[in-house]
Amino acid sequence: LVISQNRHRHPKQLWSTRGEGEPIQMVVLEEDRAEAEFVAEEILKHARTNVEGQTTQLRPWKDFAVLYRSNPQSRVFEEALRMRKIPYKLVGALSFLDRKEVKDLFSYFRVVANLKDDASLRRILNWPARGLGRTVLEAVSAHGQAHHVPVFEALEPIAAVTPRAAPALRQFMTLIHELRADLEKTPAEAAALSSWGKRVLERIGAREALVVEHSDDPKQAVKKLENLEEFVNALGQLDIADLQEEVGTEPLTAPAMLREFLSRMLLQAQAETDDKKKDAEKNDQDQVTLLTLHGSKGLEYPLVFLVGLEDGLLPHRRTIEEAQDFSEERRLFYVGMTRAKDRLYLTRARTRI
Repeated sequence: LVISQNRHRHPKQLWSTRGEGEPIQMVVLEEDRAEAEFVAEEILKHARTNVEGQTTQLRPWKDFAVLYRSNPQSRVFEEALRMRKIPYKLVGALSFLDRKEVKDLFSYFRVVANLKDDASLRRILNWPARGLGRTVLEAVSAHGQAHHVPVFEALEPIAAVTPRAAPALRQFMTLIHELRADLEKTPAEAAALSSWGKRVLERIGAREALVVEHSDDPKQAVKKLENLEEFVNALGQLDIADLQEEVGTEPLTAPAMLREFLSRMLLQAQAETDDKKKDAEKNDQDQVTLLTLHGSKGLEYPLVFLVGLEDGLLPHRRTIEEAQDFSEERRLFYVGMTRAKDRLYLTRARTRI
C-alpha cells in the first residue's frame, strides 16, 4: 500500500514466509522528548526483566534499531538511551555533540555565558570567516598571556595596533556584547531561551556561512543548518522546575539557564567519551543501533522503531516546501518498515520544539 503509490515502479508481489507476525504498533506521543523516552523504555522492557532485584537479559541490545529521516533527530534518542545506560552506536554519523557546526555554536554560547572562556573564543573568532587569520589569533593570545587578561580583553588592544584587523575585531566584540545584552533581557523561560538561540544563529550569519562553505554541496549545508537548529531546540526542552532546584533560592534568569544548559551538555559529551572508551576496551558490539533510513537499506533487526513520522520530518520539509514528488519519501518509509523482522513501532509527536 505504501510503495505501490509510486510512479515508474515495476509491479511486483512481495511476501514473507514467516507468517503474519506481530501487528504494527502506531504510537503518538505529546512531544519529541516523550517520544525518545518511550522508545528507550520499550527497548528496556523487551531487553531486560528485573525480578526481586535480579536482572535478566531477554534480548541482546543489537536486536534493536531506531530509524529516522535525518541525523539531527538522533540527539534526543542519544540522551534517552544514555540516561538509562543503554549501549548504542551511531551508524554513518558523528555523535551529535561531535559535529563541527554544533561545536562552533556551542562555543558561541559559552563565550556569551563567560567572556573568560579563551578556548571557545579562539574557536569562533574567525567563524563565520571574518578575515582574522592565524597571525591575529596568535597576537591576541600572546597579549592575553603577557598581561594576564582573558583573550576577549586583548581584542581591543590588538585592534588599536592592527588597522587591517581592527574593523573585524571590533565588530566581533560588538556582536558578543549585543548577544549578552539580548540574553539579559530574555525571560527565564525555555521557549524564550530557544528563541534567543535562534536569534544568535541569525546574528552570527550561520546560514550564510554554511552556504558559502559548502557551495559545492548545498544539501550538506542544509544538513548542517538542521543540526544547528536542533541544538537550539534543545534550549527549549530545559525543565524550569528542575533548574529552579539547581539554583536554590536565587531568582532564575536566562543567563543562569544558559550556564546550566552548557554544563549539562559538557557532562553529556564527557559521558559519551567515557562510554566510547569502555566499548572500545570491551570491543563490545552488543549495542542498540541508531541510523538514518538512507543508511538502513540492506539491514534487518528483530525490533525496529521508525520515529518522527510527521510532516516536515518524514516526509521531509524540503519535499513539502518545493512541492516535489513524494516517491522518495514513500520509498524511504517502505525501506524503514521492511527493516523489521519481528516487531515494528511507528512513532510521532504531536508537538516538536
